[in-house]
Amino acid sequence: MINLILRVLRCLNKSSIYKIFYLQLVTILIALLSVLSAILIAPFIILVSGESLSTNNPFFQKVFNLVAVFNNDDLFLYVSIIFVSFYVLSILFTLVFTYLNLKWIQDINVFFKKNLYLFYINKNWLYHSNISSKGIISKIESDTNRLGNSVILPFLNLVSNFLISFIIISAIFLVDFNVALISMVTFSLFYLFFYYFFKKKLRKAGDTVTKVYPYYLKSMFEGFSSIKDVILFDKKSFFTNFFSENVNSLKNAHITQSYLPQIPRSLIEIIFFTLLIGFTFVLVKSYNFKFAEIGAMMGFYGICALKVIPALQKIFNSFASINSNISAFINIENDLINAKKISLKKEINTSNQKIKFQKIIKLDDITFTYPNNKKAGVFNVNMTIPWGSKIGIVGKTGSGKSTLLDLILGFIAADKGEIKVDEVIINNNNIKYWQKNLSYVPQNFFIYEGTIKSNIGFGLDESLIENGKIHNSLLLAELNEFIDNETLEVGENGKKLSGGQKQRVGIARALYKNSEVLILDEATSALDTITERNILKNLENNKNLKTTIIVSHRFETLKMCDKIYFIQSGKVEELKNFEELISKYK
Repeated sequence: MINLILRVLRCLNKSSIYKIFYLQLVTILIALLSVLSAILIAPFIILVSGESLSTNNPFFQKVFNLVAVFNNDDLFLYVSIIFVSFYVLSILFTLVFTYLNLKWIQDINVFFKKNLYLFYINKNWLYHSNISSKGIISKIESDTNRLGNSVILPFLNLVSNFLISFIIISAIFLVDFNVALISMVTFSLFYLFFYYFFKKKLRKAGDTVTKVYPYYLKSMFEGFSSIKDVILFDKKSFFTNFFSENVNSLKNAHITQSYLPQIPRSLIEIIFFTLLIGFTFVLVKSYNFKFAEIGAMMGFYGICALKVIPALQKIFNSFASINSNISAFINIENDLINAKKISLKKEINTSNQKIKFQKIIKLDDITFTYPNNKKAGVFNVNMTIPWGSKIGIVGKTGSGKSTLLDLILGFIAADKGEIKVDEVIINNNNIKYWQKNLSYVPQNFFIYEGTIKSNIGFGLDESLIENGKIHNSLLLAELNEFIDNETLEVGENGKKLSGGQKQRVGIARALYKNSEVLILDEATSALDTITERNILKNLENNKNLKTTIIVSHRFETLKMCDKIYFIQSGKVEELKNFEELISKYK
């Protein structure tokens, strides 16, 4: 457990660790106030009964002697005020502690979520191409919540309630060593038995939540995002069953996590009640205690029990919760550590920096293969892309076209060889400066829920989007139907747009960026010939656009290109002219 907590603390910032320390100071104060209020109940009950302050218990006799410094006429009043004050203060400080505990846990959750989001969004394309977005969402949303609310918060509760229990039990030891020893041994063995009895079941339930939650998200995302196919192929039952299977697994795991830790509390109340009655019987029958003395002792033990039994239950619940949800922490531990390192780095403002491109882009003996498929990729590629040129890239499906574009765009890094821009070698240190020169329109284009305007001015607040640039982008992309209607809502994933409109919105977004280099990857495949021709003509006449790289299966599109590269099985060959392209494909 100690090793686990040290690993969790390693993922936190210093501010959160300091807050955890401060919380424990508040806990100690609460425990001391609780003990004082428990001790003062004894003289209060004796005074209520009208008896004199005397007892056979040495500890309470010392307390009574201290209380006796007050005037006898006002003694009951002073004891009442002090007793109530300590009790009320302990409750008020408990409320403060609870609020700070919950607030700081939410701060920790936000800290984890922000760091993980920053960590994942800074990962390169190759990382994202090999991992499910549902898995990332599950880690950011579910695992961080479980870590904060079901591991760190229970740990704080465990420490605070241990301190409270320790201080109160220490006071009981001072009052009656035998009673304290019997109570402590009984309750400790009881809770240890249940903890080890439930340990495996709780751990299994937690592992189930960690494993199933991504599939639970997957069943929702895929069912609704492919709703047309679901309806057409009549697969509602398939997706409904998939969702039901996962949601039922989560339900059963959550029931186990919530119910099992509650069992000991009910049983411990039975044990305490039985011991209390038995203890009272022994005092009356064997030691001839008076009613006032018994009431005083019962009041003391009652208040102690009122504080200790819930504290012990919370300690047990905390151990159970940590054990049940530790898989959530294990699932994101390394990512949290790396994310914390990234968050500590000071971001340098480089918004206006970019690599100058005035002469040529050169791919020099570039080779890249995918880690899980060494046969896929590109091999020994040599290409030159002069400034101001129009370059065509053509090849069959799976020949390596997209890989080649990903290398030029900086989404992936070459295993061998170099990409140079005006003799500047592109690497991880300067890739973002190079990307400021690039606009990219893929075949499968992402449209997010919003307006035409917000989709074209991607990532900008609508108040910062320039209307003049929007108007010009719409004209160049042949989206005349949206001129003066830029605030039209496009729906989730562009449901209200046709396939051709989506592609043209993608082209308009690229043109709004006003980059020197435009890369079109089958970006006009959903357009009719006339619209495609008009757009290409607009691009050809666009003075801001200096260099264009076009991947297309339509030969007509490539006629405008100055150079054409043919790619097959990852090998790239420069063609002499358009006629050679026709010959190659035949």
